[in-house]
Amino acid sequence: MSKKIEKIDIIPGVTWVSIPQADLRILCGCPEDIIKHLIKSRLIKEIKKNGVSYETGPNAILLSELPIMNGKFTNLSEFPILQMLYKQGMIIPNHPNNNGQKPIIIGHQDQLTNQMEYIHRGNYGLISQKEIMATGIDQNLADKMMRLKLKFAFGKIQPTENLLDSIAVDSAPTEIKNQVYIRRLNLNRFEINYQKDKTIIDLNLKKNQTYPTTYFTGNYRIQTGYFSIIHSGEGDGWDPDHPAMASILVFEENIYLIDAGPNLLTTLDALGISISSIKGVFQSHCHDDHFAGLTTLIQSDHRLEYFATSLVRSTVERKLSALLGEQTENILERYFIVRDLDLNNWNHIGLLSVKPLFSPHPVETTNFLFQAQSEDKVVSYYHMADTISFDALSEMTTNTANIPGIDQEFLKTIQHSYLLPADIKKIDIGGRPIHGEAKDFIKDKSKKIVLAHTNRPLTEKEKKVGCRVPFGSVDTLIPNYYHQSSQYSIAKKYLRAYFKLDESYFSGLLNCRTEIFSAGSDLLSLNKKPKFVYLTLTGTVEMIQSRPSLIQQLAAGSLVGSTSVLLDNPNSKSYIAKTYVEVLAIPAKIFLDFIRKYRLGHQIIKIIRNRNFLSTVPLFNGIAYSPPVNSLSLVMQRKIIRKGTTIAASDKKQLIIVVKGELTLYHLETKIQNLKKFQFCFEETITTMIPSHWHIIAKKDSEIAVLPGFLLQEIPIVLWRLYEAFNKKSQEFKRSTTKLPSAS
Repeated sequence: MSKKIEKIDIIPGVTWVSIPQADLRILCGCPEDIIKHLIKSRLIKEIKKNGVSYETGPNAILLSELPIMNGKFTNLSEFPILQMLYKQGMIIPNHPNNNGQKPIIIGHQDQLTNQMEYIHRGNYGLISQKEIMATGIDQNLADKMMRLKLKFAFGKIQPTENLLDSIAVDSAPTEIKNQVYIRRLNLNRFEINYQKDKTIIDLNLKKNQTYPTTYFTGNYRIQTGYFSIIHSGEGDGWDPDHPAMASILVFEENIYLIDAGPNLLTTLDALGISISSIKGVFQSHCHDDHFAGLTTLIQSDHRLEYFATSLVRSTVERKLSALLGEQTENILERYFIVRDLDLNNWNHIGLLSVKPLFSPHPVETTNFLFQAQSEDKVVSYYHMADTISFDALSEMTTNTANIPGIDQEFLKTIQHSYLLPADIKKIDIGGRPIHGEAKDFIKDKSKKIVLAHTNRPLTEKEKKVGCRVPFGSVDTLIPNYYHQSSQYSIAKKYLRAYFKLDESYFSGLLNCRTEIFSAGSDLLSLNKKPKFVYLTLTGTVEMIQSRPSLIQQLAAGSLVGSTSVLLDNPNSKSYIAKTYVEVLAIPAKIFLDFIRKYRLGHQIIKIIRNRNFLSTVPLFNGIAYSPPVNSLSLVMQRKIIRKGTTIAASDKKQLIIVVKGELTLYHLETKIQNLKKFQFCFEETITTMIPSHWHIIAKKDSEIAVLPGFLLQEIPIVLWRLYEAFNKKSQEFKRSTTKLPSAS
């Protein structure tokens, strides 16, 4: 008997289930850029019916019970839902594929509730004039914005329930449609059953497993100037061969991202940029192809600066809160240093100026015009993501008050802002109905126009307006005549963070040469005594340890080889450049003289002992050799606790990690789990505002490490991982007890 359920594993944690007889195609798992994987796998393809071309694809989505796994969002259903509604035609009037059925989302009730709000905010952004005015917009402009928004929304902000059907899943079989049933087996594992045929779906990722990209970017050695633009994405959310539209702005020695799209770490690795090197991010709007990479930026060892207008920030916070299932205001401040920008006015970030300009779109959106002074003139870069064509805007024109649309005066203001000249301008040519067209810029006076946000070849007419640029290409607006001075400044910053000394102490170290390692090169080999200590200035290094087997990513700002030099031992690990890496090569003798001269030996030995322990704890993977973990290593306390000892989580924010032995974790009187080496508890005192009712009892004589919460809260990647851990712990036991708090 032939199987009635077809099952295809797409990528780790994502499966395709098709039941043709029931007209059901379920996308099980929904991480970033999953729509590109479906296109690559030919599970989405173009067909024609009744003379109309449209796409095939899923008509249902099974959500993960965990909103975050291994640091990444798991339920980014925005683009799959858009593909169903518009590219498949399920919502388009008179479309051959519009048969009255709606897309279906399936999952735990909590996640269904969160997804409805997330999709609602992804569709509309702010949903009332009151919400718009709460961001500081005056009533007149808020009225114009709301009229435009309603025009994009076909006259009405609809609840998500009008667009989608939802089905809550539990341990009892639940019908999806046409006698197809689903039931929950355990965390993120489900059984789908149809006419005695059944299959098991597992949405869990293994330890250190990630969702892969659909494209290969290669490795680049990027050379920038005083003010440069790195072109890091020219595609869109549907392009399986390129990253979505984005740019990286380098000013002085500071690196700023313009938007944070999906698979951002792949982009940064290709360009030899570690997250720890980034100063901040400018956010144009909240659509997933410009927003999903925020999870990557959160995984930094320091708080990045977050630049957006309060109008855009408000939409991002609402969407982020929905994904995480929280109702927390100012959620971005937990992970970033938030810097609100004044809309339509110049804002100054040191010597760099930026003007965010309002741009019509279904959600709140701004273009960014950047300016800086060179020796003899002002130079500029204009980033225009998710704009709209002049023809589409003209069709929205109405001078009748209280009617959805745009009046002539506002239309002229938008057109004028679009055509402001710049030395380099990157524009969206994704096309109608909600994106731009190259023809609108035929008379643009900009010196260079880059055409982006599309997944198709340029037409001859478009080539007369501008050009496409390859990934990793650089436009320099102001050259850097003092490269060594720039690297000197970066090295000085990292050394200050490590040793907490005045910069005058570092002259001997800073006088050492810099060196470049290409991707795949050995910095330090196993079982050899290092001749140098390498302070990494750019790029990412892989630290490989054979016993126990361990691979860690070391970000820029790491001191590689310092332990072996200080202890006069051969390397117990090998270090390989994952990307192009630039280092300050400090001869071993000079490094030792520096430690002895300033009597840092006792401090360094304590740091080494505690850091070596923390480097084996998965919570600190990737940042164990960073300055913040050095600070933790100085204040970390190690304590022996005897069998039967009870420790309760107190109002004092702290994390307890098992060094050796075994502890039992309780919530009130309920036993939760046994904690062994490297496992931790009391993370809720750091990540949530709710009272803690957890305690531990030593099952045997044990040793614990105690880390202060106030320092952990300043390391975004640790805070993010603690949040994920507590969320998983809560979800795993939520069904077995009503006493457990949620992770909100």
